[in-house]
Amino acid sequence: VTANFVKPHELDALRNDGAVGDIALQMFCEDGTLYPHALNDRVIGIKLDDLRNIPLTIAVATGVDKARAILGGIRSGALDVLCTDDRTANQILELN
Repeated sequence: VTANFVKPHELDALRNDGAVGDIALQMFCEDGTLYPHALNDRVIGIKLDDLRNIPLTIAVATGVDKARAILGGIRSGALDVLCTDDRTANQILELN
């Protein structure tokens, strides 16, 4: 939103429709599947499928408010290692 890539109303619509987060601007749902949206095709960069084929990927994410997004990222299969804090980790475990 701050980079004006997505408008605030578009972000709200994505959230209301099931998108929980993004990895490299590839939107995904809480179950880890790619969120079906044209936004994913507008990005010039690495795709979730490409990330899944990298031998070791590391993510850094914290904040209990991001737990659903982090869980979706884990479920996407694109992350191998997660660096987070204990409160966020506990929230992720509770959601799982």
